[in-house]
Amino acid sequence: MSYRVVELAINHPKATLGVLVLVTWLFAAQFPKVRTDTDPKHMLPATSEVRVYNDRVETQFALHADVLVLGVVNEGGVFNRETLARVHRLTERVLEMPGVVAEDVISFATADDVRAEGVNLYAQPLMAKAPQTDAAVQALRHAVMGNPLFVGRLVGADETATAIYVPLQKGANGKTVSDRLRTLVREVAGEAPSGDRFYVAGDPVARDTFGAEMFKQMGLFSPLAGMVMFVALWLMFRNLTLVMSNMGVAMMAIIWAMGG
Repeated sequence: MSYRVVELAINHPKATLGVLVLVTWLFAAQFPKVRTDTDPKHMLPATSEVRVYNDRVETQFALHADVLVLGVVNEGGVFNRETLARVHRLTERVLEMPGVVAEDVISFATADDVRAEGVNLYAQPLMAKAPQTDAAVQALRHAVMGNPLFVGRLVGADETATAIYVPLQKGANGKTVSDRLRTLVREVAGEAPSGDRFYVAGDPVARDTFGAEMFKQMGLFSPLAGMVMFVALWLMFRNLTLVMSNMGVAMMAIIWAMGG
C-alpha cells in the first residue's frame, strides 16, 4: 500500500503538490483558533488530587484565582517608621492600580485588628496611617505579633518580612501588573536609602512572564533553527532543490502539527 502511494506521488507530482498545499492551507487556517495556556495547574490532569483539592478550597473560601505578593524584607526588622511608611505608601498606590481587586488587597494598611474582650468583639484598622513615633511602632508591633492570624501571614515570625497581597481581576495580565509594581517600588524605595528589599512573586508573574518571553524566544530561535538546518543540508547535499524540498517538508510538518 505504501509503495502505491509513493508511486502515485511520483507519477503525478503536480497533483501531489497541489493536494499538499491545500491540506497545509487548511491546517494553517486553524492558527487563529490556537490558544496559549501557560497555567501550571493545567499541566496536571483534571482528576489530579492536588488540582481537585486546590479547586475545592478556592471555591469554598471564594479565593481569587490570581494573587501577586509584594514582599518587603528588612534584616533589622520591619517594625520601624521608615519601612512601615513605605508599606503604607505602597498599599495606597496599589489600591489605585488598574487590574487589581482593591477591596481585597491585604497589608498592614488594610487589615483589621479583630479582638475579643469578654463577650465583646472589637474591630479596628490595624494601621490606618503610618506610625509617626517609636511608641506607635511598638504598639503596632504588639498588636501584630500578639495576633496569631497575622504571624506567618502578614509578617514573618522573626519580624524581618511583611507582605502585601494583591489579588488580580479576572483577565488581568500578571506580567503587566507585576511590571507596574516594580516601577512603583522603584519610585517609593528610591525616596531614601534604607535596608528594605522588595520582592514580587506569585503564580501570575511566572505564568504570564513565561507566556510573553516564550514568544520572544520563539521569534529568535525558530529562524536560527531553520538557518542551521538549511546550512547543514547544503553542506551534505550541495543541491538547492533537494535542500528546499527538505525545508518544505519540515515547514509543512510544523504547520500540520500546530494546526491539527
